[in-house]
Amino acid sequence: MKTKVLPLLMVLFMLAMGVQAQITLHDPVITDSYMAFVGENQMNNFRFTLDTYEWADRGPQFQLTIEPIDATKLAHIEGSDLTDPNYWEPMFRQYTSQMAGQEMTAQNNVKRLYVKNVSLQEDQFKDYTELHIIGIEAGGDYAIPDKIFMENTHLETFDCNVQGTLMLGSDVVNTQPNFTVIVYTQQSAEAWNKYKVSTGANLTVDDSKVGGGSPVTLYQVPNGSFADWEERNLPAEMGGGSYTSPSGYWDTFNILAPGCVTKTEGRTAGSTAALLESKVVDMSAAGMPGEVVTTSLLVTDCFLKKMSGSEYEQGVPCKNIPARYLTFWYKYQPVTGDVAQVFIQFNEDLVIKPQMTRTVKFRKKITEAASDWTFGYIDLSESENGKDPSGLDWGINAFYIDITSSVSGMSSSTEGSGASAPGSKLWITELQFASELTGIENVLSNRTNASSIRYNLSGQRIKKGYKGIVVENGHKVLVK
Repeated sequence: MKTKVLPLLMVLFMLAMGVQAQITLHDPVITDSYMAFVGENQMNNFRFTLDTYEWADRGPQFQLTIEPIDATKLAHIEGSDLTDPNYWEPMFRQYTSQMAGQEMTAQNNVKRLYVKNVSLQEDQFKDYTELHIIGIEAGGDYAIPDKIFMENTHLETFDCNVQGTLMLGSDVVNTQPNFTVIVYTQQSAEAWNKYKVSTGANLTVDDSKVGGGSPVTLYQVPNGSFADWEERNLPAEMGGGSYTSPSGYWDTFNILAPGCVTKTEGRTAGSTAALLESKVVDMSAAGMPGEVVTTSLLVTDCFLKKMSGSEYEQGVPCKNIPARYLTFWYKYQPVTGDVAQVFIQFNEDLVIKPQMTRTVKFRKKITEAASDWTFGYIDLSESENGKDPSGLDWGINAFYIDITSSVSGMSSSTEGSGASAPGSKLWITELQFASELTGIENVLSNRTNASSIRYNLSGQRIKKGYKGIVVENGHKVLVK
């Protein structure tokens, strides 16, 4: 898919407005199916990203993310930002007019809003009628201003991850929609319950995450819990028919080995996961050399387009490494000698240019069996080559995730010959980006009240006689 060029559009628009802009724009990314532009106000220390994402049952949607440029400093939006010619409202109208031949408004098209440690203005999102998901994250005290979401009549989820004192203005949200507020502290739960009583708002406070239970994050891997699945059709030249796959950006090798990736029960009651099972595949059925391999692959990629050699967007669009960690939960049942792997790669280009696209890679090899759900993570602060990705001299535009239950699978990211027989099984769920790993101690401590049970730092239960740092009853302990 070829990138469309809009030369000097933004500069000309700024000149026409006759305004000295405080917000500066990055070069946009625009393809036939994806759009993203980023603006920054260095003085007020905030960055906004307006981009598209895929919603399984609703097609392409728009998302707005607001975050600090420097996470160590205060970030805020003030009145002059709202009238800046590079504010997301005029930018959205201009871009959509150029792309679709008609002007659209962000108010009527943005479905998800995420705000991380940036203070907002009263009435700022009052007219945003199409917000379905709102995420607010703050490491300290935070005020949600008066009337900020008053005209929003489609709200479904309000993720309120405020770790300090939460102050709610009057008429913060529309009282009519039936939506859920997810809270992470008892103080936030009390604030929202008080607001519900005083306003009669039709909301439910979900306090299941109070005290821990998941890493601190608002950065989600699309369909990272594999709740949504769909059937996809095979082309006639491959024999026709269909195969199942998780929805969204995910794809599987069910096209060649039916049933090697299936939907299964997750870590908690009512939740979901993906089960990857290594199977024997005769590649001659796909017109390739008849080598028989064991494989099981779940990947943010489009396998059919890869096989046809056509150009395609590889992975999930993003503008940076979202957080310090990629976290997940897994169980593993390998055949002798096999190794599972979770691999993530950040790419310079959304559409890969062979021999030109630069990448940075991270991986987690799972070498031991795990019969219980086990917490896993990949530290994204140091690549597999030992490099700090914060020093990259090129921009990230996509990430790509590759998961396999066997290193002998057909993944280009695995190494070694792996098992000589099929049958390795990997259960995996709850993939998400996290700014810290504070959730692991709390999750482990909730498994049991028996202080004698200990876990290593990977979340695996250990036996008596283990030496080193362990987690016991939610606390790290050095055992000598």
